[in-house]
Amino acid sequence: MSTPTPPIESLTLRKKLPCSPEQAFRAWTDPEQFQQWFVAMPGMTVKAQMDVRLGGKYRISCARAGEPTKFVGGEFLVVDPPRRLEYTWIWEKEAMPEWKDRSVVKLAFNAIEGGKTELVLTHDHISNPEDRADHREGWTKILDSMAEALARK
Repeated sequence: MSTPTPPIESLTLRKKLPCSPEQAFRAWTDPEQFQQWFVAMPGMTVKAQMDVRLGGKYRISCARAGEPTKFVGGEFLVVDPPRRLEYTWIWEKEAMPEWKDRSVVKLAFNAIEGGKTELVLTHDHISNPEDRADHREGWTKILDSMAEALARK
């Protein structure tokens, strides 16, 4: 008798950004810009390495004083500027030993009225409900930070 497969969880968030899809896509894919706003907690320092092309790799480090640095990385599955970006999201075991999922982040940069963008972020394949809730909270803060950074430009 086989063990049932746990349900595959996903989350979807939407955020209106005060810029064009081209500017939003560039802010997500240019490491220099990305590092300025990809912050889930106050006092966090982010470093990003990105090879933004189909099959290219990325690695993000997130550091806070007094805490171990966490690393997440993966591979770009879809790169369709300025409309879509998809990549795997895999926490390195040293950062999150309990992380078991090979999840996927999907981004859609949709043009909306007034030269603005609706960003739709879907994070698929998070099997643990607590991890899903943590990622929802983190992504919400990150998208708010992105919108604030783009409004200052």
